[in-house]
Amino acid sequence: MKIKELGINDSYEDDFPEKTMLKGFEGGAVYSSEKNGKYYLILDEGTMAWILDEEDLPDCLVKIIEFDSVDERNDYIKQRRWD
Repeated sequence: MKIKELGINDSYEDDFPEKTMLKGFEGGAVYSSEKNGKYYLILDEGTMAWILDEEDLPDCLVKIIEFDSVDERNDYIKQRRWD
């Protein structure tokens, strides 16, 4: 499992145009996606970032987690009760 963190000015939309929302919550959502034989979860907490002052924003608003297998990703989803 690899984790990539994105900042306020980074975008994942072009890299993951085909994604499925697993869970929505106040301030963000969790998406699943597949690309090049890898399986991903995208944790986007940037939905309400526009209402915060820049100094109040966390360093990371989006985490992209890469898994080698769909089973590994599904186990991660189940552990967090996002299914």
